[in-house]
Amino acid sequence: MLEWCKEVTQGYRGVKVTNMTTSWRNGMAFCALIHKFRPDLINFDSLSPLDIKSNCKLAFDTAADLGIPKVLEPSDMVLLAVPDKLSVMTYLYQLRSYFTN
Repeated sequence: MLEWCKEVTQGYRGVKVTNMTTSWRNGMAFCALIHKFRPDLINFDSLSPLDIKSNCKLAFDTAADLGIPKVLEPSDMVLLAVPDKLSVMTYLYQLRSYFTN
C-alpha cells in the first residue's frame, strides 16, 4: 500500500509520502491521490500545506461524494500530531479500491 501511495503522489508539490501517518496529516497527499485520478474534482495548485483542516475537508468531502465513507475527520488531523495509522490505512485502502477497480 505504501509503495502504491508513493507512486501515485510522486511529483506533487509539497507531498512526500514516507509513512502511513504523518505524511497524510496536512491533507495534501490525500488531495494529490484524488487529483491523480480525478483532476477535475480538486484544484491542487490552490492548496496550502499549512491549511490542514481545509485540505482534509476537501479530500474527505470529495471522496464522500464518490461514495467513499469518511473514516477520518479534518479536526482529528489538526489535533493529532500523528494521525491514527489504522484509520489512515483503512481510508487509503478504500481510495485505492475505488480508483483501481
